[in-house]
Amino acid sequence: MTLHKSKGLEFKIVFHIDLEEYPFPYQQKGATWDDISYPSLAEDSNLHYVGMTRAEQSCILIQTTLRRNAKGENENSNPSYFLGLPQLEALYN
Repeated sequence: MTLHKSKGLEFKIVFHIDLEEYPFPYQQKGATWDDISYPSLAEDSNLHYVGMTRAEQSCILIQTTLRRNAKGENENSNPSYFLGLPQLEALYN
């Protein structure tokens, strides 16, 4: 089920997957490696909140160590911007 379709629903356990940089939140590179922007950060933040608050008992956040790039090659992945938010540190087990 997508995050969009989960609004208004609740589940005992929620698996929130694909929490890597680039896919979620969507990230665009600029002219240099340090020039990074999140063009839809507000919408992605709202979707992340919706996903986390659908859980009645437990929300499991999943980030992989490898991801497939646009060329079909496996590369190391970085944790999502959302996994580094200081407001969430006390919630992680």
